[in-house]
Amino acid sequence: MLRLTLAKALTLRDGEFFFRRGQPLEVNENDYHRLTLGGRVLDPDRSFDSIPSTQLKRLAPGAVVTVVRSMGLGDVLMVLPVIRALKRDYPHLAFRYCVGSAYAPLLQGIDFLHEVVPIIEMHGKVSNVIELRGLSERHEKRKLLDRIDIFAEYCGVHVHDYRFPITVTREEREAGRALIGGEGPAIALAVRGSSRPRTWPLDHVREFATLAARDGFRVVVLDGGEYEMPEHPRIVNLTGKLGLLHVKQVLAAADWTVAPDTGLVHLSEAVGTKCLAIYSTTPPALRIGHYRHVKALWRKDLPCIPCWDRGCEGLPCLREITPEIVLASLHRWRELPQDSNPHPFALVAATA
Repeated sequence: MLRLTLAKALTLRDGEFFFRRGQPLEVNENDYHRLTLGGRVLDPDRSFDSIPSTQLKRLAPGAVVTVVRSMGLGDVLMVLPVIRALKRDYPHLAFRYCVGSAYAPLLQGIDFLHEVVPIIEMHGKVSNVIELRGLSERHEKRKLLDRIDIFAEYCGVHVHDYRFPITVTREEREAGRALIGGEGPAIALAVRGSSRPRTWPLDHVREFATLAARDGFRVVVLDGGEYEMPEHPRIVNLTGKLGLLHVKQVLAAADWTVAPDTGLVHLSEAVGTKCLAIYSTTPPALRIGHYRHVKALWRKDLPCIPCWDRGCEGLPCLREITPEIVLASLHRWRELPQDSNPHPFALVAATA
């Protein structure tokens, strides 16, 4: 049970949750992070004072520096090249990475990390902390810089190696292929992102699964929640059934990933699987600008793009990216035009 303190009111209603001051609050970890990062709830037991990066060179050899980024699979991965650069510049220090408990197993065994600790297991005062929770969401350059560069600027380092240090063993690929089943090329299909502008319409997801299956692909549908999908011998519905390590295995064994702006885009980059990412109100350059395996499909031809989510009814920037457009883009992957950004990703107008 997590004991939280309400920040601004005697009671708090948050969606279907109702909290009262003075009473223990029992919430899952996702709700916990959402409430604390939104400033709605205080957790004194896990409030860390962040040191400026200029202090790192003054720390004694062997001192442990705790880097905290608890939520958002993509952001948790994006911090890794920054910690690698920190270890390069300060080899005398040990860097601990504090993350959400769901992500900790994914990060074990990385050579430049002293240890990986779930934030829920951290208690009390911690010295030498680099606090990155909420940084990319509130940073003054969040509409100008790729998030990796935002983290790097805050930490006072220059990143030269943008690769994610996530390894995939032969056994993991074989396990992923067993989960996919059957033969032929496979597409890992993500159902949704973390918010409305990051979620391709569900009817599009289902229609794309059907079209791709009829086209000979084996389509593996992934999400933390359970969703009904069309019945087809080449559609494998694994929604609500897999943990993150098994999702990693599926992505590593798949030939493609199709996903909205969500963590599976970044995990696909990490395991080296080609990914077609569907974007809406945010420029892909700020999310995948340093990636080698991801290309983006978005309505850059709309005069309102990027709008950073003004609450547009119906989100035509997403709905008008049809299943037919996505499937056609996979077939002409090598022909997708390159943007002027020096890093290899494509920004594609939504035209068949």
